[in-house]
Amino acid sequence: MKELISFIGVFICLNVSVDARSEFVEIPAYAGRVVGHSVELNPNSSKTLYLIQDAHVNTEAQRNIAAILGYLAEEHHTDLVLLEGGFGESSLRALKKRGSKTIRTQVAEQYLESGMISGAEYFDLLAPYDISLWGIENKDLYDRNYLAYEEAKRLRSDVANDVDSVNLMAEKLQNTFYSEGLKTHRDLEAEFRKAKISSVDFLDSLEAIVPNMLEESLFPSLWAIKKSEVLGQLLNMQRVAEEQQILLGTHLKPHLKENDLSVLRQVSQKVREGSLAKKHFYDELSRLSEQVSFVWPDEWHLTKYYEILQLNQRVDVESAVKEINAYSELVKENLIKDPIQRMVSDLSEAVEKINRLFELAWNSGDYKYYLEHEDYFETARWISVVDTLEEVSGEVFSVKWNFSALDEGIRSAVEFYHTAMERDAEMLKNAVNKMQIDNASAASLIIGGFHTANLTQLFNEIGYNVVVITPNLKEEENGRLRYEQVLNEKYQRANKSNDGTGIETKGLYAWSVKRDRRL
Repeated sequence: MKELISFIGVFICLNVSVDARSEFVEIPAYAGRVVGHSVELNPNSSKTLYLIQDAHVNTEAQRNIAAILGYLAEEHHTDLVLLEGGFGESSLRALKKRGSKTIRTQVAEQYLESGMISGAEYFDLLAPYDISLWGIENKDLYDRNYLAYEEAKRLRSDVANDVDSVNLMAEKLQNTFYSEGLKTHRDLEAEFRKAKISSVDFLDSLEAIVPNMLEESLFPSLWAIKKSEVLGQLLNMQRVAEEQQILLGTHLKPHLKENDLSVLRQVSQKVREGSLAKKHFYDELSRLSEQVSFVWPDEWHLTKYYEILQLNQRVDVESAVKEINAYSELVKENLIKDPIQRMVSDLSEAVEKINRLFELAWNSGDYKYYLEHEDYFETARWISVVDTLEEVSGEVFSVKWNFSALDEGIRSAVEFYHTAMERDAEMLKNAVNKMQIDNASAASLIIGGFHTANLTQLFNEIGYNVVVITPNLKEEENGRLRYEQVLNEKYQRANKSNDGTGIETKGLYAWSVKRDRRL
């Protein structure tokens, strides 16, 4: 099954406003949002992990990560920050003694903009209180993973022509054997992956191909999104505002005590500040209405708006990503009518994943799919499938490619993901040990998107509550290239350092800032 889009940005193209906040924690709206939580899985757990998805070297994301850490430290007393890409003690708190707040701000801004420090380090340098930054990597394993990454990048260019040839072969097979419905489904997925159509338009289009499959019991988050969209099309926000004033002025204020109205004003202020979701204000309006025995009329636009907010609260972003992939796959399964189409579909899916593999864009689900269908990724199997299809159709689909080079490239790129998954197990162990040593009931973990789903599952399995948080960000031009350049520079500097600072034991963090003469 294709993973159509990573959940860090699944709702970028939605036509409805989804406020997928957890009742367990409210992230300031300007900084980020809760995209998933597992509090209900372990309701009696004494351990909570705030898993903050990292967008490496994206300046806006790093600033917002700093803001999220500040909120968690002040509102949830979480001052232990666990770091991917770090090894043991990684705090910069000692530098607070070596420069004024003004100088530290200048230094922090410069290095944050250049990508040489992270949002966590930025926050550590400037926060008026101390926090603990602790790297949870295994140095040898991290080094193996970095070298595998560099090797995969090198081979990516070596096999580019071979990958193009395989894509051409898959396209020929699809155009020959796919029905019109399967071709439409293929084209819709391609448009959605490229963000040319919104999530809602994608769902509408899939429903048009195979109707009546978007059931609430199977796809609760997608169903809520669709229901919200339908209500939103009937909504007049001016009417909402007018009816809200009628509710307050005619039905509530004359019958409520000042204490109730004061609470309502406080909630309203927090919503305006962005520290509470809008739904909280309307929850309070609903509670006060019940208190005075007033039922909101069904025809009110205010009633519809409140229902939309309640539906949006039901949307779990992480679940929605899985659901949208599963729904698309279910539609496709209903379009496949014979064994030949099945063969073409399986081969095409493997080819699509090969493309994403060489873009180094797999997620943990892609890697697990590879482990379960390893033979799908062998070029010898592709040749066998193509030979069968040529015999059936009398047409020629074979293309020229370097079998051995492509097989080697696949093995090398998969090795990068293999060591990445090994890192997950090591980071889990080191995170648990650090929290036990510090007697910490909660910690933040800043981690890249690839690791998020697997680590969430691993922490859930040992009884932790996990709250997944995504910082707000804007896509930066050439962001991937910038990340690779900064990663390489940090890695090379960290491994060449012998200045007695101990930075060689900390890996990638803060090599340059520790040497800045202003500090």
